[in-house]
Amino acid sequence: MPEPHASRGRFLPTGEWAPVPPAALTPVADMDRVDGPPWTLPFGGRDWVVVAAYVFTMILPVPLIVVVAALSAAGHPLDFKDPVTQAAAQTSIYVIVTLILLVAVRKDVARAARTFTDHPGLKWGLVPVFFFGNLIVLTVASAIVTALTGGVAESANQTGLTEMAKAQPFALMAISTVLCAPLVEEYIFRNLLIGKLSRRVNQWVCLGISSVAFTLLHALAGWPENPLTLVPYLVMGLTFGTIYILSGKSFVYSTIIHALHNLMALSLIYVLPSNLPT
Repeated sequence: MPEPHASRGRFLPTGEWAPVPPAALTPVADMDRVDGPPWTLPFGGRDWVVVAAYVFTMILPVPLIVVVAALSAAGHPLDFKDPVTQAAAQTSIYVIVTLILLVAVRKDVARAARTFTDHPGLKWGLVPVFFFGNLIVLTVASAIVTALTGGVAESANQTGLTEMAKAQPFALMAISTVLCAPLVEEYIFRNLLIGKLSRRVNQWVCLGISSVAFTLLHALAGWPENPLTLVPYLVMGLTFGTIYILSGKSFVYSTIIHALHNLMALSLIYVLPSNLPT
């Protein structure tokens, strides 16, 4: 019988050693590439496609600028102070980026969703636990900010969303804030800035980097007079990032929590004045 260390294989129930032919062996790197979770892989071309799409539509809205310039030249200028125009632009942009993401990294999305195939009852059962845990932490943070600012203070991002909601039906706003934004933001801020970056940097350091970047994104609508109004977004980034890590770094899992949070916050905007950031 060959020595166990002399060949790759396994012991049969009879006690005999059954070697595995070299051709049947798959390198660990290849297994990660085919079946491993997305965060185990380095930044790839498809990741950069998603990042570029996000930057050139959300941060530097190049396509939107081109459309606005073309309409203005044709004598149909857009008024971006109009909430209807803002809502339509936001929805269009998020839908475009989401479609690009689903095409470019569709396999990563499928792999991340596999977290629910292992102990599905436990995983789904923890969804409300994480959701209400995030809600409690965020409520406490918002209460502290309110106390420190001497009243209810909103960030420019929250004010803009509230104004858009007043001029748009719930379904249209939900497309961008509940369906598209959570998936796009979780892929970039959690899967890339925590998951893939943690291959080289401590994951808790990555959590801080991701949370600060997430906060600054929500300041793009306008830097607030009181930066404390951005604290709830920092807390949200920290809680979503922690949920991502605790879930085994599945950005689909953190996307569900993020989407539920946005759904609740958006619903409250249509029912009563709310200070919950989305």
